[in-house]
Formats: sequence, structure tokens, C-alpha cells
Amino acid sequence: MLRVLLIFRLFKLFRYFKSLKLFAEVLKSKRFELYSLAIFLGFLVFIGSTGIYLFEHPTNTKQVGNLFDAVYWSIVTVSSVGYGDIAPQTTGGRLVAMALILTGLGVLSFFISIIVSAFNDKMQDLRKQNLCRTKGLSGFCYHCGFGG
Repeated sequence: MLRVLLIFRLFKLFRYFKSLKLFAEVLKSKRFELYSLAIFLGFLVFIGSTGIYLFEHPTNTKQVGNLFDAVYWSIVTVSSVGYGDIAPQTTGGRLVAMALILTGLGVLSFFISIIVSAFNDKMQDLRKQNLCRTKGLSGFCYHCGFGG
């Protein structure tokens, strides 16, 4: 009996399939912008981790012992998580941290604007598709339904 209920729960998940398909189409339509943003983000992490390693490794070897620690710190800082387990001690390291925080916020806002504009374009296309014209009534339009 519990297995039957589990199957019904799986069928409940299928109602979200249309939304997931819409989200995949949106990501596919903005593929170039997202790839460009990912390349910029990779470049930003590389520059940030190199900078923090050069500034912090000579004086703060306990926290930034190798380049992997610097890459970890850079990813945590760009994503605005900021665990606090690695904190820059030098002025140069703090400047790199401030630059990474500000550019990380910029990248996040740019990513959100790409997704929102793509959804806006997609919703306008869906509205145009759902607007039906009848043959008998020339010059009139009526809306057939949006969520169907």
C-alpha cells in the first residue's frame, strides 16, 4: 500500500515538468550570455585567488597555506557566503576581498537580470501564442487562457 502512495507522489512531481521545461528553454535561449558570465566569473576567481595568495601567503600561512585555500576563499567571497574561516590580514588582501565582494554582487545581479529578462520575453511569447483570433469575428480578439 505504501508503494502505491509513493507512485502517486511521483505523479505529483510530473505537474512541475512543464515549468522545468520552460526554465530549460529560458536557459537555452540565453546560453551565450550565461557562458560569457561564467567565463568572467572564472577569470574573477582566478585573479582573486592569485591576488589573495600573493598578499596573504607570506604573512598568513596558517590560513592561506596553498593555492587551493586561496581558490576556496575566492569562491566563498565571490558568492557572498563569507564563512569567515579565512580572513585577510594584510591591507592588500583586504582590498582584494572588497573588490571580490563588489564584483560578486555585480555578477549576481547581472545573472538575475539575464534570467528575468529571458522569462519576460518568454512570457510575452506565451501570451501571443494564447491569443486566439476567430474566423467569424474580424477585428476582434479574445484570450483563450494563459495557464492551459
